[in-house]
Amino acid sequence: MITEIPISQIDSNPYNSRSRYDQQSIKHLSDSIRTNGQIVLVKVRPHPSDKGKYQLVYGHRRFAAAKQSGFEKIRAEIVELTDEQMLQESIVENLEHESLSDFEKALAFQKLNKEFGKTYEQIGKSFGLSPQYVCNLIAMLKLFDPSLIQSDSVLHDSLFRISQRHARILSHVQDVSTRANFTKMTVNEDWSPRDLSNIVSRLRTWCKPEEKEINKSKEEKDGKWKSQFHDERDSADVIELKSLILKEFQLANEGLDFESFKKLHLFDHGFTLYSCFPQIDRVEKKRAVERQKRWFYNVAPQLTWKIEHLFVKLLGEDSALATLRVHYRKRDRGEDLEQRGTMVFIKVKHEWKTLHEHWSLLEDATVPNGYHLADELVRLFE
Repeated sequence: MITEIPISQIDSNPYNSRSRYDQQSIKHLSDSIRTNGQIVLVKVRPHPSDKGKYQLVYGHRRFAAAKQSGFEKIRAEIVELTDEQMLQESIVENLEHESLSDFEKALAFQKLNKEFGKTYEQIGKSFGLSPQYVCNLIAMLKLFDPSLIQSDSVLHDSLFRISQRHARILSHVQDVSTRANFTKMTVNEDWSPRDLSNIVSRLRTWCKPEEKEINKSKEEKDGKWKSQFHDERDSADVIELKSLILKEFQLANEGLDFESFKKLHLFDHGFTLYSCFPQIDRVEKKRAVERQKRWFYNVAPQLTWKIEHLFVKLLGEDSALATLRVHYRKRDRGEDLEQRGTMVFIKVKHEWKTLHEHWSLLEDATVPNGYHLADELVRLFE
């Protein structure tokens, strides 16, 4: 049955397979509907628990655009569907338009599996997919605890932008914090699955932890993460890498010898930087040098710092990764700021050099007079 229905009587699809919509796309569609009218119908079903109302089956973009255009009614096809059919119709429509991310597919297929008892084989058969592909998609949901995804908006956004091939590679990184960093870096740096695999393939010691590490008590493991700089168990390479990190911060804090600071990095050989201060994008080569100069001369000398939770991991004979937190304090004030960082290193002619840095703000302390340390640092970068 095709008819016009008041927009106010239509609710969204509780089983909509698509979680995110491009607002700019909806605006363009709204402009088109105002000019040309509604060309394509939406599909609805009678609301199962609210008589006289309806639920969208699909056509959420058209519905949002019509609402944005000020339409009071919308042309719709009314159909009778079960909850399971609601979800299936939504998946099919979005798959046909190739508008679902792999993570959205995973969420939808998990609903079919958990709420409607469909096996991976049955799901695959319904949508022309192999059971293994369905399994790989749903496995994406096991990468992170839902509470972590909900609390970290950048990680949440990144999951909707990676593929299930990326997710399969990320699943081999056992440390959750590092896995989250790699997920964000994959999106920020537009890594292909092959790019990501080349890095993670060097994490063999993480993929198969040694027995002695497994048997350690929680207190021992926590102590390892909290230890500062050199530890008696560190290898020569780890000691050298920790010294390099310490030297980088010491030189920047003094703000005098940029040439020595520059030699710690591979500015002319692939160095990349993601900063937490605008412009927040990837910089390399000349832009990276200019960026680091501003940090070195304008910002770092005004701060005191303390490195916390430093962890260095060798990824092979000539590459390594470090994760850390840095607690900053303004020299002439009491305000604090914390950054979380990931640093990638490679060994060149027997010397470790910094290849990549990725920084994000953890907390911006605010004092009663409204002073924001992060805001002042941003101004120093301008």
